[in-house]
Amino acid sequence: MLPKNENAPAGVTAPAEAAGTGLQATAPATNDSIPPRQKQAVSAILPRGAASAVDSLTLVNMLGYKDRRELTQQIERERQAGSPICAVTSGDHRGYFLPVDAGELAQYISSIDRRIRAISRTRNACGETLRRMIGQEQIEGW
Repeated sequence: MLPKNENAPAGVTAPAEAAGTGLQATAPATNDSIPPRQKQAVSAILPRGAASAVDSLTLVNMLGYKDRRELTQQIERERQAGSPICAVTSGDHRGYFLPVDAGELAQYISSIDRRIRAISRTRNACGETLRRMIGQEQIEGW
């Protein structure tokens, strides 16, 4: 390990490169107060139109996200900030895109509404099953 105020020898930039130099390479300590490096906005690279949607794995690789979850979190942040990022969620060609016009955005909103209704039906059916299982008439909070 290097003394506190010394730099590594020139050219030693990664643990593999430190091998054979007699130096111990360690990963930098993490500091939660340092914000993560800014990545390019998803909306900045999305094509226009559902027919040109880009799948999530391609976006993860193009933008350098660690996984799909990190990508979807970024997409949600951009949507909350006003980016009209749409998704094709059924069929053979799934992915994300920007709408070509207001009509395409309206279609996406309709697909979200259909999913909300389907999830609500499933939730209600499960709630009814739970009530029958435990003999409870009303679940608190619902």
